Amino acid sequence: MQWLCAQQSQIERDEYWKRREHIFQLLTSKNPALRLSAIELLAELADAAEKSNLLTDTTKQQLQRHIIDTLCLQVRHEGLNISGEGTKADHAELQHEIITAILLRIHPGQHQTTVADWTQETISINNASIITPLTISNTITQATLDFRETVFWESLIITDSSISSIHWDSTRFNEKLEVLNSDITSDLLPHNIKRGRFIKTNFFTKKHALTISFTPHKTSSSISFYECSFYKYECTCLANCSGESHANDNTCTCIRNKKCACNNPCMFADVTIQDYDAAYRSAEDNQRLHSLFIHLKSCTMGALILNFHHAQSNADARRNAIRGRLKIIDEEIRPHPIPSTYCTPELPRFNILDNTIIQAGYQNPVEINIRHKRPVDDFMHFYDNEYQTSNNSNETYPIYYEIDNLNDQPFLFKLTEQDTLDDHKIEWRTGGEY
Repeated sequence: MQWLCAQQSQIERDEYWKRREHIFQLLTSKNPALRLSAIELLAELADAAEKSNLLTDTTKQQLQRHIIDTLCLQVRHEGLNISGEGTKADHAELQHEIITAILLRIHPGQHQTTVADWTQETISINNASIITPLTISNTITQATLDFRETVFWESLIITDSSISSIHWDSTRFNEKLEVLNSDITSDLLPHNIKRGRFIKTNFFTKKHALTISFTPHKTSSSISFYECSFYKYECTCLANCSGESHANDNTCTCIRNKKCACNNPCMFADVTIQDYDAAYRSAEDNQRLHSLFIHLKSCTMGALILNFHHAQSNADARRNAIRGRLKIIDEEIRPHPIPSTYCTPELPRFNILDNTIIQAGYQNPVEINIRHKRPVDDFMHFYDNEYQTSNNSNETYPIYYEIDNLNDQPFLFKLTEQDTLDDHKIEWRTGGEY
């Protein structure tokens, strides 16, 4: 009986590999309709193998991995848009069908008993050219999505999803990137975005801080974050935090409840936003970045650092909760000689409006470093910002500032902490080189 089962298993295994080889032959066809049928057959083969009672787990895993790699390879091939193998619309449709098949299997949902389980797999759609619009919707997955060095020529929209691992720092988005109502775990965000919107999205990083760098473009760029939160993947609660005792799978009650019980920014990641890439060292290289606009509105994070180099970059930060210091670094690079296309933006370089800076233990809430000394009257708008001494305090204190261009530290910031006996005034200077 055991011998018979082994023989049947071998027969079924051989049959699967034969079907796979036949499908491979169809994938090499110049006829897009035949390639489409091959994709459908390959997905069906994966589902059938998943339900087999004769194949070993090892054989199933090998077969699934081969199918995934084949589909990813075909995504790259269709992106080449070879005219002798169909129109651009044909290639785009094939890419869309492949990626749709993959998305179904990394989050089976209601189809989990009928389709293959790829929830723990790596989907390597890297070094590809994506010529079809894509939407990832209502997808919760532990799979790793690898889009490194891939170019999206059409829009990518991610909505109502949770992606536990995505590699996309070197992905180029030549059209819209939009992420809504989603959880994204990644240590790096994309550098190359033409138009990006992140709305009600939670970002998780395994690092202490998240650095968001935007590589120079030849056209204007606009990236917006609305009602987003930036979290550490693992909470760094103090030992006496009431949330720490309930820690489970590296996630304490602070992160689960989106509120910290201790007076410490334990769960929020520091965020650095910069408009400069180390690969573009000269002023002429960085001149290719035109009119970059960064919008941060109603977001929550640890410290916020804005590090700008290009003269036409602007940041607008409004109604954010900054659980650490706000640091502004201006290292403006102007090409010499200045080209005729260069123009100074009409807006102030930095708009910092109606934010709350929350710190456990006093340090200067705002720090400014300007590399090249110059008048700073139109450097920024800084209005209606306030200081809060702890996570759990309801007491806030307005932050004011004055400018003295003759001083090496031209910004004089002031805040007043109310005291039972008298107001305690705190002031500090900043704005010089570092």
